[in-house]
Formats: sequence, structure tokens, C-alpha cells
Amino acid sequence: MPSNTLAFCSNTWPSLLKHLRQMLIVNAHIDEAMDWSVQLPADRESGILTRMSSRVGARQPPTPQYQPPHHIVSVSNMLVLRGGQLSTADTVPFTHRALYAPWSFSPLLVSGNHWPLGGCDKTAALLSNSQAVAPSIDRVLSKALLMYDAKAYVHHYATHGIDDEAFTVRQ
Repeated sequence: MPSNTLAFCSNTWPSLLKHLRQMLIVNAHIDEAMDWSVQLPADRESGILTRMSSRVGARQPPTPQYQPPHHIVSVSNMLVLRGGQLSTADTVPFTHRALYAPWSFSPLLVSGNHWPLGGCDKTAALLSNSQAVAPSIDRVLSKALLMYDAKAYVHHYATHGIDDEAFTVRQ
């Protein structure tokens, strides 16, 4: 953030964390590109259906068919908070089970420090180990395979002792 705009900045923890969580859900790198219509599903581990169906002889609700999530799923996240009034920062929304893979052991680490960062009174950063990078990797891999099929740059590999057999096991 430019130093001449800091005087006009008034961040609050609820505002910062709400935007950061939505950025995580929709895989937005800047908050102007966010789709606020994408929301997490209701938490299926709580509510009246779970309590009612746990009784002996109770009818089980039908199991819904699997549908891939419309939001990003992470293995784990690290949330770093810097600035004053850390006790008012509510990080509970980042613990929603739908944000994480079902087998994720310790999905969220929150770290905080009361010292401001870069002149901002409050800053929040999120490091996520998620599937968000998968489409980019697929594009790069597809382009590399097309280049190999066209024999582009293969002669460079041959000069270093890598032959065609090294490339036969792909995908």
C-alpha cells in the first residue's frame, strides 16, 4: 500500500478477515475479483438431522450424491495477523470443515503479533496449501507435452544425455 494512502485507511479485523476468507473460497488474488455469490455449504455435522438420525430405529436421511465443491478446498492454511487489538480478530470462520480436505489432520494455524506491519494498523495474510494451483499446472503441463510432441527443444535434452525414453512415461 502506498505510504500516502495510509492516512485514509481504516481496517478492522472483521472486514479484513471477511474479505480474506472470501478470497480463499473463490481463489481470488485481489478482492476486486471476488464472487460473493459463492458460499460454503451448511455444516452437515451439526443440526437437527444428525441428532434425530442418531436414535435407534430412526429413519436415515437419503445420502446425497457426491458433487464437487464450487469452492477451493485446502489441505491446510496459515493465517498471519499483524496489528493491534488481536483479541477482537475472530478466526472461527476459517475453521469451517468445508474449507478443508476431509483427511486434513491440522488444517489451520493462526499466528499473530501486535506490532503493525508496513505502517498499516492491521494486516492479515493467508498462506494456503490448496488445489487452486492445479489448473495452472495443467496448462503448463499441456503446453510442455505439445512442445515435446512437436520435438521442440528435444535436441537440448539430447546434448545432456536425456533420450526420448525419458519422456515416454507421461501423464
